[in-house]
Amino acid sequence: MSGPLGSQQWMYNAGGSFYPYSIDQSLRFNDDDSAYLSRTPASAGNLDAWTFSAWVKRGNLGVGTQTLFGASSDVNNWMYIGFTSANVLTWNQADAGSVTMTLTTSQVFRDVGSFYHILCKYDSAQATAADRQEIYINGTKITAFGTATRLGQNVDSRINRNIGHTIGRLPYSSAGYFDGYMAEVNFIDGTALDATSFGETINGIWVPKAYSGSYGTNGFYLSFADSAAIGDDLSGNTNDWTATNLAASDVVLDSPTNNFPTINVLDPTITTSAISEANLKITEVANNLGGKATFAVPATGKWYWEAYCNCDAAQEMWNGITGITTNSSGDGRGGSTNSNTYGASWSNYSGSNFFIRKYIAGVESAESGSFGTTPNTVLGIAIDRDANEAKFYKDNALQFTTSISSTQEYFPAGGMGGGTNATTIQVWNFGQDSTFAGNKTAGGNTDDNGIGDFFYAPPSGFLALNSANLPEPAIGPNSDTTSDQHFNTVLYTGTGATQSITGVGFQPDWTWVKRRSGVQEPSVTDSVRGVNAQLRPASAAAESAQTDALTSFDSDGFTLGADATNRSYNYYTDNHVAWNWKADGTAVSNTDGSITSSVSANQDAGMSIATWTGNQIAGATVGHGLSQAPEMYIVKARGAAASWAVYHSALGATKWLLLNSTQAATTSSQEWNNTEPTSTVVSLGTSSANSNQSTTYVGYFFHSVEGHSKVGSYVGNGSTDGTFVYTGFRPAFLLIGKTAVGGGWNWQLRDSVRGQFNVDDNELRANSGAAELS
Repeated sequence: MSGPLGSQQWMYNAGGSFYPYSIDQSLRFNDDDSAYLSRTPASAGNLDAWTFSAWVKRGNLGVGTQTLFGASSDVNNWMYIGFTSANVLTWNQADAGSVTMTLTTSQVFRDVGSFYHILCKYDSAQATAADRQEIYINGTKITAFGTATRLGQNVDSRINRNIGHTIGRLPYSSAGYFDGYMAEVNFIDGTALDATSFGETINGIWVPKAYSGSYGTNGFYLSFADSAAIGDDLSGNTNDWTATNLAASDVVLDSPTNNFPTINVLDPTITTSAISEANLKITEVANNLGGKATFAVPATGKWYWEAYCNCDAAQEMWNGITGITTNSSGDGRGGSTNSNTYGASWSNYSGSNFFIRKYIAGVESAESGSFGTTPNTVLGIAIDRDANEAKFYKDNALQFTTSISSTQEYFPAGGMGGGTNATTIQVWNFGQDSTFAGNKTAGGNTDDNGIGDFFYAPPSGFLALNSANLPEPAIGPNSDTTSDQHFNTVLYTGTGATQSITGVGFQPDWTWVKRRSGVQEPSVTDSVRGVNAQLRPASAAAESAQTDALTSFDSDGFTLGADATNRSYNYYTDNHVAWNWKADGTAVSNTDGSITSSVSANQDAGMSIATWTGNQIAGATVGHGLSQAPEMYIVKARGAAASWAVYHSALGATKWLLLNSTQAATTSSQEWNNTEPTSTVVSLGTSSANSNQSTTYVGYFFHSVEGHSKVGSYVGNGSTDGTFVYTGFRPAFLLIGKTAVGGGWNWQLRDSVRGQFNVDDNELRANSGAAELS
């Protein structure tokens, strides 16, 4: 994952050599428990210069103020840092009952899948107001705020006085409790530091580093390494903190350098009242509640996790599901009939009959095992993606084994089907807490890599599902190449005169350019067709020669001419964006298909460019040059006016979309001959001109590459709180098209350079020349 202001924890092989500094645990705060830390310094420290730094992973969202750190002498005099109900970060001070400082970010912090590094720097001596109070997120200083009222020069802060300080609760009220995880909490008394004292960038990823400077008189360092003494200060100052409603079981293995899954509260079937324990516990507060984890189960390897399930014997509950489901069509709710859900179904009928049933492909079997005389149990889930089978255990005894799909992407999932039992719970453990939030005595078992904390020992060969164990991707921060060496976005301003655009980081083979501040159709140029050959994705027009637009691909970007007639690439004073892909340079002949193609293929990145001449024969094939079947391709006639035909694996080869249109998916054999692509070729029909008439064509082909690219689909929910779509990384580029009947929805183009933080409203359209929306 990359990008300066997103929660950017890298999700692959985090525990290997990538992190030079390891953080081994965090402290879990459950807002339902009113949990917090408190301390009153014996004397005031430096009120004009200090630094607060913490790594934070959020739990509950949108439920009111969630305080990270603060201090107060009474309800009229205070300062605190925390999240608001709108999920923005705020830093406030009040003096004599009046709010005198407010810094509230425009950025929205809704990522519950990984850790943010948050740093607040107080330096009242600075002459420039913007330098007196600064916020850094993942190493980047925030410069744009929704509200920015700063204290005057040399004005004392409330924090660092000899008054009550809190971590995880408002300092002046029994409210504003934080929900989530904190790790590596540092406070530096007397020195205003920027983020580089606590982190560094390695291959585009902001990672922790050990602080090595002075802490000052009231400074402290909380690592939470000792679960028996949660608030111990390890700075050498013995500025210890008192823990309230926090237990040893709240020190968990989830950390910025070894990230564990939790329940994804962005899942639309989850409600905040049903989730607690920093997104590890589901409580039956209504029928049909359920959710998925923040991690997908990798496509290879063997993976294990467990869940504590408890029914109150005096009440009734049925169809609790603990297992796996898919991203697009399941949520893990009990009582679901989703054919992609597998798991153990557990119930309590009439308050006395506890039992477990098989739940295979959405179908519940007859009773297969009794819970016995106690209403609680630990269910184990072992997913073998190499053999494509799932095993389900009850109290360490295997109950059943079932086959699962080799092509589906699965997520840990679970939920409740029905009943009126508000005390029915399900607590997940992916290896971060074998006490299940204090419901059991810790088991202390690890996986074969010595990682995790499980109640029961995982089966031999099965690993905990966490970032340290995830397989190393071919493209990633700890691999031979990083994602930005295969794709990159650059912004530039047109001059109307020859200029070189640099900063791409490689010599591109395909560049897609759009004027942002002016109305003009987007344009694409690639190395296979040649730099003077222009196509417009918003138009059906044939290829045109443009000798004064993009004139060369260079080692770190491209060169532009004056662009006097075209005005797509270099229009003077207008802002432009260029999306750049690396293929493999000069094309080579490919004879895999019945039609010979010229192909430049980047097999590592799952992207290729191919050109060919159509033959009007239904079922003709063209080689694409990739190492596996493409999941998406875009085909355009070069020598004739024709629409841009799009194949997508979610629709299949019986349907097609048009990139230059808002038209919904069309069912027809004309484009792809009703034949799915293979690892070597794609099939063509005999459409009017879109894929296989007697003219030249170009095709851009893609398949997903773990940690780098994702081709997929989702169902919208029509809500301002939209559907969560899992990619496994922070996307650098998004192309989104509507497939449903009715169409009428533009193809959206978004990227992480124009939209560096949430909410991202910087929309451009592939099928339109409209200027950038915001």
